[in-house]
Amino acid sequence: MTSITHRVTINAPRRDVFTAITTIDGLKSWYAKDVKGHPEKGGDIAIAFADHDVSFRWKMTEIKPDSLVRWHCEAGPGHAKGTEAIFLLSDRGANKTVVEFEHEGFKESDEKLKPCNTLWGSLIVHLKDYTESKQPQPAFQ
Repeated sequence: MTSITHRVTINAPRRDVFTAITTIDGLKSWYAKDVKGHPEKGGDIAIAFADHDVSFRWKMTEIKPDSLVRWHCEAGPGHAKGTEAIFLLSDRGANKTVVEFEHEGFKESDEKLKPCNTLWGSLIVHLKDYTESKQPQPAFQ
């Protein structure tokens, strides 16, 4: 098994980044406009990309306030089902947050690995832009 990893420093407090990852309004502000569900431990969130006819359903399996969020893919395209997305947050000085992201559980031979890596890179940039500017900029309209 292999993983996608990204790391970014965001000029925003950890609480703001955590909120963007764990609330419907937060997710709609950087991920996609079409987000529904219950973003709490054990809850599901559904994220649809209308222009791309793609949707995901993630279960929030682990949440540690302001430090860790783990999603388990319940439904999605390709071999996404069964993979895990992990956001690890830490401080980097005053009002700076390091986000270490990992999407694990891919087979090394999965042809969707490279496009998924590119997608997550773009999504992490949208997370950074939103939490620094407070201006909603979802990657998927």
